[in-house]
Amino acid sequence: MTPMMTYAGVILAFIRKYSPEFSMGDLIGLMLPYSVCFLTIWTLLLILFFELGIPLGF
Repeated sequence: MTPMMTYAGVILAFIRKYSPEFSMGDLIGLMLPYSVCFLTIWTLLLILFFELGIPLGF
């Protein structure tokens, strides 16, 4: 979740339809665990590729 995320405004608009007091900070706090999980998994996958000598592209 970054401030540059294209759909952040759309997600916030849909959430505010049901919970008007919801803010951008709440949205970032809600998405933070997913972001940390993805960062960890992709970093481990990159390390695995380097260790096994698998090329990253064509």
